[in-house]
This record gives sequence, C-alpha cells and structure tokens, in this order.
Amino acid sequence: MKKIYLTLSLACLSLSSWAEVDFRPVLGRDVDRANIYNPRKSNWVSTFGFDAQGLLSKRDFQALNKHFTDKTELLVGPRIGIGREFHLFGGLYTKSTIEGYFVGTLFEPTKKVSGGDSKAKSSYTKKKGNIYGAEAAQSLSWVTEFHIHNYFSENKIKMYFEPFIEAGIGVGKGYYRFDYVFNESTGSERYSNTMEETFLSQRVSAGMNLIGTNGYFFTLKASALNHQVSKGSNMIYAQPNGAGATRSENDLKNESIKFDYNVFVGGGYKW
Repeated sequence: MKKIYLTLSLACLSLSSWAEVDFRPVLGRDVDRANIYNPRKSNWVSTFGFDAQGLLSKRDFQALNKHFTDKTELLVGPRIGIGREFHLFGGLYTKSTIEGYFVGTLFEPTKKVSGGDSKAKSSYTKKKGNIYGAEAAQSLSWVTEFHIHNYFSENKIKMYFEPFIEAGIGVGKGYYRFDYVFNESTGSERYSNTMEETFLSQRVSAGMNLIGTNGYFFTLKASALNHQVSKGSNMIYAQPNGAGATRSENDLKNESIKFDYNVFVGGGYKW
C-alpha cells in the first residue's frame, strides 16, 4: 500500500510540474501564454498506458509431487486509444473512443521443478499467454477545478479532477498454454493445457483523470470484464507417472469467461 501511495504521489507531482509548462513556443505557435485545455469545450483525446488483467487458467492434474488446480494468471501489456469528448453542460462530458490493446505473460521464465533426477534437464513448468483486441467505448464524466501548493513559487497550480464511468464492447483473440514436465529415474509424467479463443468483450469501468492546464492528464481505471467466446477450444494432454497418456478437447463456443479484474494506469493528452 505504501508503494502504491508513493507511486500516485510521484505521478501527481510530475503532472503538476508539467501543468505549468507551455509547449507552444517549441511547436512554433503564438508565445502569448494561455491555457491549452479548456474545461468548457469539446476536445480530442489520445490515451496510452498499461493494462493488467487477471485470466483464470483452468487446470486439474495430480502430479507426483504437486497438485495443479485452477489459478488466476496476470497478463500485462500496453493499451492505446483516440477519441472525442463532447461538452454537454457545466462540467458534464461524454466521450467516444476507439482503443487497441495487447496483454500477455511478458518475460515469464521457465521454472525448474525440484525433486527430479539430478541428471535430468527437462523437469519444468512453463506458461505462455496473450490477449489482444480492439474496443469501442463510451464514458460519462464530470470535470471540477482544484489547486495544489507549488513548492517552487508562491502561486498555486491549477488542475482539474475528472471522475468517470465507462462501458466498452469489442472483439479479440486469446491464447494460453501451461506445460508441466517431470523426469526421474523411475519414470516421467507430463501435463499440457492449451486454450485458444475468439471472443466478444464487454467491459464496465470506473476511474479518474488528473488534468493539467496544458491538456496532459494521468488516468487510473478499474474494470469488470467478460468475454463471450464465439470460437475456441481447450486441448488437454495428461500422462500421470506410470500411466498411459490421454488427450481431450473441449469446444469453448458460446462459453462466457469472466475475468477477476482489469486495471489501467496511464495518461494522455486533450486538445
């Protein structure tokens, strides 16, 4: 919790510093100082950040030294989007965006399995997965102004706080594979579980933006996800110690796969 608080504090401090920067002279625009972001007009919006999704990996295998059961795997990756927000009245906005994303088991190492023959080089567990897709989203938000203390001058820094709710639908593809291999002097065992799917996604989110007067903003968003599989399969290979191998395949079509969580941390620009 302390690490999360420190990260958010640093993000707010960095954003407050950026809020005072006027980039227009660099871009060759009029050097007369004026706020770029106007909280009472419609704006174009671009976003970039990182998603963290929890994917339920279904597996059931009694190994020689371990029992493998269902486990939630963490998938992490980038998300980028562009859209248009429309000013309704007061501080009320609605925003339409199109986003693309990719999350996966990034830099996941192959893990050695203990208890096997010391001469064996192939006793391990390995997992690999990814999900990618595109979404169309609609949000409703309210923008309010606030000020924070500036430690470098007597003037306070003006910023904007924007809580929002959002709903999105999209399409995507997913892949996940878990492998277990164990070799010892008296025998060996193996288990492999592979899932592939094409899906329609539904998402409901709540979050907030901290916006600088130059249009740059920081975003924190939490979501509930559901994937409705339009095409998919789950293939299982199992070979317990001292027993024959079995293979099975399950059709995942029309199955609804729920995700434990989805968190987005990032930012963007309004102009």
